[in-house]
Amino acid sequence: PDCTVDRRSTRKTVMASVIGSVMSSTVQKVFDYDKEGDKMLEKLMKISTNEYKDPTEAEVFSFLEACFKMFMSQPMCLDLQPPLTVCGDIHGQFNDLVRIFKTNGFPPKTNYLFLGDYIDRGTHSIETMLFLLALKLKYPLHFFLLRGNHETTIVNRIYGFHQNIMQRYGSERIYNAFTEVFTVMPLTAIVGKRIVCMHGGLSKDLLESTNLYQTLNDVRRPLSVNTPRDPPNNSMPLDLLWSDPYSNIKGFQYSIRGVSCTFGPDVVNQFCEKHGIDLIVRAHQVVQDGYDFFCDRKLVTIFSAPHYCGQFDNAAAVMNIDASLKCTFKIMRPEYAKRKKSKK
Repeated sequence: PDCTVDRRSTRKTVMASVIGSVMSSTVQKVFDYDKEGDKMLEKLMKISTNEYKDPTEAEVFSFLEACFKMFMSQPMCLDLQPPLTVCGDIHGQFNDLVRIFKTNGFPPKTNYLFLGDYIDRGTHSIETMLFLLALKLKYPLHFFLLRGNHETTIVNRIYGFHQNIMQRYGSERIYNAFTEVFTVMPLTAIVGKRIVCMHGGLSKDLLESTNLYQTLNDVRRPLSVNTPRDPPNNSMPLDLLWSDPYSNIKGFQYSIRGVSCTFGPDVVNQFCEKHGIDLIVRAHQVVQDGYDFFCDRKLVTIFSAPHYCGQFDNAAAVMNIDASLKCTFKIMRPEYAKRKKSKK
């Protein structure tokens, strides 16, 4: 079945102006999203063969324009219905991403929601991002992508993505085009009215809200006129991307990350009780077994990049939500490269 977006809440939006005018020259272009997705997927399927060639700059621009318009056609807060498979951080680990699909089923047979952090640190950030975006174009009602904190310029200019683009294409314009797509990606999803999903965590604004969906959906895209590419400091969008749960505090406290905040179990309890929420699902932190509960199982952290950065021995996990909102987890243990035996 389609994991449909609630059409009643979908706003009719157009790409009237794009920051930096990288894409503005083709605002009136009509896209065949399915065809755009197919073209990119056809290229990427050859990635492990000698036939693979990087998409050209023109192909990437056309593809990212279609992605921009696709995201703008759906709400900032996705209203989804199960069944659904939820995945955490990927971080450019392309082979592990393919392993997730092989283990859990490819779309549209399986509906997916990814919680962000597709790029940086890993060795195949560009391919991972293009592949996920192509699946979004191909299966818009089965496949959903939220924005993570690594889909911001303040992070991905430092941790690898910008460097990857410059080494591959030598084009700041390509990087800017990706960035513009990131600025319009949704930040949250609500599954079956009872499960709230985001990359980071909670914000003070959510405790003050009287209508959770409206508050989450009213975030303007791009996020701010003054800071068009990244969420502004001390804002709900920033917290949705960055904040972390912490068991030994009450309320909201400063984060050791130096960005956003941490929140205690009391905040989780208040949020769930006020808005009738059963579970908060987020990513953003490495957890040893791929998933980790917090606050009497009212919040769970999911991480989907096994053997993270080639330095950790963590497992990866995905969370499956069935039609009755029952949640189960599938764990994928690290697969280490076999060492060649040295000849004596």
